[in-house]
Amino acid sequence: MIHKKMNWQLIIIVIILSIMSLITINDIIPQLNASCYANVCDNSFFVKKQAFGILFGIILVILILKIDLSFVKPIANFTYWVLFIMLFILVGHIPFISSFLTLNTNGASGWFSIPHVLTIQPVEFMKVVMLFKLAMISEDYINSYQNDVYLFKKYLFYGGIPILFVLLEPDLGGVILLLVPTIIMYLASCKSKNNVKKIIKIIVIVCIIFGVLMFFPWGQNLLVKYTPIHLYQLDRINSWLHPFQTDNGLQLQQSLILIGSAGLYGHGAGYMGVLLPEPHTDVIFSEFVGMYGYLLGVLLILMYCYIIINILNISKRTPKIKYKILLLGYGSLFFIQVLENIGMMLGIFPITGIVLPFMSYGVSALITYYIIIGIVLNINKNI
Repeated sequence: MIHKKMNWQLIIIVIILSIMSLITINDIIPQLNASCYANVCDNSFFVKKQAFGILFGIILVILILKIDLSFVKPIANFTYWVLFIMLFILVGHIPFISSFLTLNTNGASGWFSIPHVLTIQPVEFMKVVMLFKLAMISEDYINSYQNDVYLFKKYLFYGGIPILFVLLEPDLGGVILLLVPTIIMYLASCKSKNNVKKIIKIIVIVCIIFGVLMFFPWGQNLLVKYTPIHLYQLDRINSWLHPFQTDNGLQLQQSLILIGSAGLYGHGAGYMGVLLPEPHTDVIFSEFVGMYGYLLGVLLILMYCYIIINILNISKRTPKIKYKILLLGYGSLFFIQVLENIGMMLGIFPITGIVLPFMSYGVSALITYYIIIGIVLNINKNI
């Protein structure tokens, strides 16, 4: 029986985005084949793997809709610690174990690999599980007599340590995607409004100081020397500030040229006039606009806006504190990921390797966001 409270609008939007992803990746294949991407001259398997991820994601949504989320707590705790250990293995450089189970990609040890069996990106699934864990902590705290310092210590341990592991991979994009929802969930859970104001002021000051340091060579030297930030990550900042004056700015150069020349209706499917590196992953928004034009690009952005607003509205309506905080985290996760991905393709933000939900190629990320949508739909139908 079809549930009366099923959020069909959200389901339809997600399915449309998934179909658009398959079409876009398929139309990008001529570019991948032309360069023999990953030493393979027939890259049609990307479409098949993405289709598998979509199908598996839909199955997961159906399963999640059938379970009672109130019984998920022990599963969330167990999964959290499994992912915690996996992240530690990625950055711990444990003799024999790390070298056997980790896979380095583009200088980062962000992939956990069991040879010939499984390859996953733990940080993707940590987005779901860590925020769920923090939401449970917030609920217990709000119903207790503890103060905000107690909550800060809990968030610092259960949220801060995994974020530190991701920073050490190094994966700056993953850090942003975990850190922003964590801060928002913490602020929403604080009992003292004065503490919230103080924390916001501290965050603003830290951001200003960090921003100033990034803009000057002496400041960048300090960041490399005294923080886990690497020189190549600061090169991305320099290529963002001066994309047409550095070789490292090629990706942003090509993205701006492709989007700027697209027009209302784009260059057409399979366009190869402007080539981007790895066009099926984090730069897929540029490819989408380049091939299909500004009109569909705006439509794509509006669909993401609908998803975010929908999640936040459900957060307001649900009576359970845990789910209010959780959906606030998931909504902010979607927001920062879409904002950063599209913003970096437009030159508004530095390029950080953040993918576009449901659109970019990547089975781990795709399944992660289907799980989130399943949880959102489950909460919505039980309001």
